[in-house]
Amino acid sequence: MGQIHVARNTDSEDIKLTSRQAIDKIVGDAEERILALEEDWDGEGSPAFEKHTLDALRNFLFELVDESELRVVKQAWIAPFSGGSIDLQWQTDHFDLLINFCADGNVTYYGKDTYGHSIRGDSRPKPGYISCWMNHASR
Repeated sequence: MGQIHVARNTDSEDIKLTSRQAIDKIVGDAEERILALEEDWDGEGSPAFEKHTLDALRNFLFELVDESELRVVKQAWIAPFSGGSIDLQWQTDHFDLLINFCADGNVTYYGKDTYGHSIRGDSRPKPGYISCWMNHASR
């Protein structure tokens, strides 16, 4: 199954997380495209997406900005995934990080930096923890 890049950025086009308005725009653009996908969009029987899953992603980004010094997210994208879940993914020269927001409200995450250090969890990560790891991995 190929990944559909709904809100993808390049090095020259960073996501600027300077305000709730900016986050609303970024997630809103992805939301419009993701919610338009119908049941079985991937040919593997995935259900249609629900707005509450995108709301969870949006609220996570709000908290990430409110609780951390993170203001610009480079090389990140929001993409639909099987089972009605939605991925928030970063791939940089220093780390890869994937946070998966499931339709049932569960959140899983996995990240690995170039030094081989990793983080992993199957519960909603605290935004400050994720921000700290991203800052450390970028050094």
